[in-house]
Amino acid sequence: MRRFLFTLAGLSLMFAPVQAQDIKIGGLLDVGFLHNFNDPAKGVAEGISNGFSGGNEDSFQVTLAQLSVSKEADPVGFNLKLDFFQTAGSSQLGGNTGDDIALQAANIVWKTDVGNGLSVTAGKMETLVGHDVIESASNPHMTHGLLFAIVPLTHTGVRFSYPVMDNVNLKLGINNGADRDIDNNHGKSLEAQIGVSPSESWWAGLTFNYGAEGATEANKTLIINFVTTYDFTEELSAYAEFTYADRENAGAVVNTDASGYGFGVGATYWATDVYGLSARFEYADNDGADNALGFGATTDSIWDITLTGHVKLTDSLTFRIEFRHDNADMVAPATGIFGDDSLASGAGTDDSVNTLGVQLLYSF
Repeated sequence: MRRFLFTLAGLSLMFAPVQAQDIKIGGLLDVGFLHNFNDPAKGVAEGISNGFSGGNEDSFQVTLAQLSVSKEADPVGFNLKLDFFQTAGSSQLGGNTGDDIALQAANIVWKTDVGNGLSVTAGKMETLVGHDVIESASNPHMTHGLLFAIVPLTHTGVRFSYPVMDNVNLKLGINNGADRDIDNNHGKSLEAQIGVSPSESWWAGLTFNYGAEGATEANKTLIINFVTTYDFTEELSAYAEFTYADRENAGAVVNTDASGYGFGVGATYWATDVYGLSARFEYADNDGADNALGFGATTDSIWDITLTGHVKLTDSLTFRIEFRHDNADMVAPATGIFGDDSLASGAGTDDSVNTLGVQLLYSF
């Protein structure tokens, strides 16, 4: 707590006098409450990738407090994002469960005069893969989806971006690997994306990640991700996503591969300027004992349905209420991956879980 207060005070003093230099300061607060109808014991994971750490159900909590400072590249700019008290994903962001602060992004952006405007970004940056982003305030739902658990969150390295045409953009990069501030092996990972906007309302992106993501250069990981979004009207928008993952030397048997895939679809409808509703369905094939996607060796596949209601209380304050159902098809029917109260200790397992959450989002 003391480190957080000193850091916040220092950043406020550092950046307070430089607003006139086109430096933007912003942030968000994400607070909420989640109830698990399985009623597991404290410390028992209540679901897969539901945006909260295991054992935090039935607790009021600060899911994310974020401070961002940025300057648009003209021709040089930067991005800095600090996450405070993050209850989910802090280890992937370079911290650990005991850290108050995690560095989500810290990069320099240089927009050159090469061709149509080649941009170079160097440092720590968010991944190109996937529809969901780290901040749930920028997602349609309170909780992250299943596919968010498959893909990396951040990369540290260099990324090149080039607009081939007005509606086609290419990105290429080299980095330390998935969620690695410091590389844990001598290999590097490659990323590539082609983004196309056939119209103002339609966007599609195909992204590749490949590299040594394990302890040695032999542990190669390939991720192929496709996302498309479409705005049917100003009130109705939808998306579809597909992710394939292949991990060399990661299966249950040495020198074998593990592979899996997942897909998701979702839509958001705003009935008025104040009230909206989002729906999501996702499915992931985990390939059982090979645990290709990281959902556990006893999980053959898993799916979820999520419904989220939105209420814009003010321009900067949003309230959400969300119901979510997760279901896992197990290798052995008697097993499960979700905590429940079937045992005296409250640490039994189930193959499904229902959760109900509420969330307040404030942005500035």
